[in-house]
Amino acid sequence: LIEAVRPTFAHTHATIGPIESIGFVHFMGPLTQGPDGRYASRGATYGHPATLFYCPTGTGTAARMALETTRGRMAGDAVYDITSAHGHLFTGRTAADQTRDGLRLVGVEVSAKPYVLATTTLYLDPANPRIGALDGLGGVLAG
Repeated sequence: LIEAVRPTFAHTHATIGPIESIGFVHFMGPLTQGPDGRYASRGATYGHPATLFYCPTGTGTAARMALETTRGRMAGDAVYDITSAHGHLFTGRTAADQTRDGLRLVGVEVSAKPYVLATTTLYLDPANPRIGALDGLGGVLAG
């Protein structure tokens, strides 16, 4: 899908200008609303090449809420639960709308339970002259 879209992808953001070609796609299931007023759907985020993200992503959650709010299908004070194909839940809440340069901005706050998927240890040889080029990391390499 991404390889098919890239050659013809030409979008411009209202304030930052041309948008580079896409690298991921967020698939969205049907939007439902429960008796408590919360919205819900399932979704999947695919990153090119060959990655189905573990989580629905904050970007995908915020984009769905902005889209549905702008189209009038989601209330302005919405709570939205989106579950990924892996069962990971993100919750979005609309925040105060803003206006910038005459454009309406839909504010969204996203939260989720974090999971550690992996840890790693990086060993650097301080005698290697190339390590000095990394000093701009603000003390990360100190000690």
